[in-house]
Amino acid sequence: MENINKIAVVIPSLEPDSKFLEYIKDIREVGADYVVVVDDGNKPIYKDLFKEVIELGFIVIRHGVNCGKGRSFKTAFNHILCEMEDVAVVVTADGDGTYLPEDIINVANNTKENTVTIGYRDFNDEKIGRSTRNSNAITSFLIKTLSDISMSDTQSSLRAFNRKLLPYMITVDGERYDYDFNMIFEKKEIELLEIPVTTTRRVSDRKSHFRPLKDTLSVTLTFLAFIVVSLSSTILDLILYSFFINVFIDAFPIFYISISTFLARVVSDFYNYYFDKTLVFKSKETSSLGRYAILCICKTTASALGVTMLVLLLKDGELWIKLFVDTVIFFVAYKFEKNWVHKSK
Repeated sequence: MENINKIAVVIPSLEPDSKFLEYIKDIREVGADYVVVVDDGNKPIYKDLFKEVIELGFIVIRHGVNCGKGRSFKTAFNHILCEMEDVAVVVTADGDGTYLPEDIINVANNTKENTVTIGYRDFNDEKIGRSTRNSNAITSFLIKTLSDISMSDTQSSLRAFNRKLLPYMITVDGERYDYDFNMIFEKKEIELLEIPVTTTRRVSDRKSHFRPLKDTLSVTLTFLAFIVVSLSSTILDLILYSFFINVFIDAFPIFYISISTFLARVVSDFYNYYFDKTLVFKSKETSSLGRYAILCICKTTASALGVTMLVLLLKDGELWIKLFVDTVIFFVAYKFEKNWVHKSK
C-alpha cells in the first residue's frame, strides 16, 4: 500500500554555494521523503550544480528569472499539490544551513492539521547578529501589539504545514520575504505552533539574501501605512474637534463634546476609509463601506462616551483626554478593520 504520509522539504535556491549539495543530502538522509529545490533564476554558471542535484534524485523546479522567496515557495507548492499526491506534510527551509536537518524533520513531525509549525531560534544567543536580533524584536512587538499573535522568531523560514493548506498557501500575497509574514496573517483560522530549534552560525560561505532593515520594513509595511493614515486622520479629527468645541460649547453646554466628536469623525472617517481601502489593505471588496460605517459608529460612540465621562471626572483637558481615548481605540480598530472590514473572502 502506498505511503501517503510523506514529507516534502521545499528549498528556494539563489546562488548556492559549495556546501549546498551536502546539506540537501543530509536533509534527505534524516527523514525527508522529497527535497524540492527551486532554482530561482540562477546564472548559467550554476547549471552543472543543479544538473547534479537532479542526477542525485532531487526534484528541481526552475525559474527563468529571479522571482523571490515567496514566489519560489508558491511554485513548489503548486507542483506538490498537482504532482505529488503522497505528500502529507510540507516544510519550508533555506539552503544556507541555518537549520539543522534534524530540526527540519522534527518540525515536520510535530505539525498538525490547520496549523503552521514554526522552528524558532533563541535570539539571546550570540550566534545571531545584532541587526537580525533588532529587526526580529521590532516585528515581534508590532505583531503582538496589533494582531495579538506571539511569534518568537518572525524571520524563521523553517515552517511546516499539512497538505490541506496548500491551496491557501499558493494564493497568499507576497513574492519575497513578505510572503512569510502574509502566510500567517491573511488566514486568521490558522493556528501557530512554535518548536525550539538549534541556533547555529551560518554554514554557507555566501552572504545571506535577507536584508534585516529593508525586509523587516517590507513585512511591516501594512502596519506602517495604517499608522501613517491613522495619524493623519487623527490630526484632521483633532483640528475639526477643536473647531467644533468652540462653536457649540455655549449653545450645547452638556452635549457639545458629543456633537463635536460626531461631526469631526464623519469627515475624518471618510478620509480614513478611502486611504485604508486603496493604499493600506488594497481591498476590492465593494461591501466594505457598510462594514466600515458600522465600525465608525462603534468607534465614535466609544470615543464620545469615553471622553465625556473622563472630562466630567477630571473637569478639564478635553483635547488630551480625547487623544488618550482615541489611542486605545486605534489599536482595537486596526484588528477589526483588517480582519473584518477589508478582509478578502
